[in-house]
Amino acid sequence: MAIKEGELVSFNPLEEEIEVNLIQDEREREEAKTIGYYAMFEYLNGFKKAMYWSREKMESHALKYSKGYQAKKGYTFWEKDFDGMAYKTMLRQLISKWGIMSIDMQTALDSDMAVINDDGTKNYVENSDDFIPEEKVVYAEAEVKEDNVEKAPDEEITSNEENADDISKALFG
Repeated sequence: MAIKEGELVSFNPLEEEIEVNLIQDEREREEAKTIGYYAMFEYLNGFKKAMYWSREKMESHALKYSKGYQAKKGYTFWEKDFDGMAYKTMLRQLISKWGIMSIDMQTALDSDMAVINDDGTKNYVENSDDFIPEEKVVYAEAEVKEDNVEKAPDEEITSNEENADDISKALFG
C-alpha cells in the first residue's frame, strides 16, 4: 500500500506496527505525493510480518538492482510504473524472507525478470550492461532478389519483426 504525504503517524519497526490516517477522498489521495510503502501478511496461526519502506529507500533499491533505471532512459518498468514495481518489491521482500513458499513459488521468484535459456540457465537482462529494451531494437530489412533465392514450394520467408514477435510470444505468452 502506498502511504501518502500526511498519512503516516508512526511506524514501529520493532513491533511492526503502523499508525496512519488515510486520506478519505479517493481523488485527493490519488493525487497526493507518495512518501512510502507498507506491506504485511498474517497466517491463520497468527504469525504476522510487516514492513514499511520510505520512497527514498525504494528509490535506492531500484537504483541498486536496475541498471536500466540507473541510466534513466525511460524504458524500465521502474520508470513507467514506479508504484507498481514498489508494490511488487514489498511483497517479494516479505514473501521471500518470511513466507512459506511452494516449489513453484520459489521458482517463480527466482525467475522473475530473467530470460531463461534453452539449457535452463537464467540471464537477468535488466541488470546486464548489454541489455537493450525491445522498443530500442532496430531490425534491418534486407532486399531479397527472387532469382538468387532457393526456397521450397510451400516455404515462406518471414521478416525479422515477425520472428521477434514469435519469440516474445513464446517467452511471455
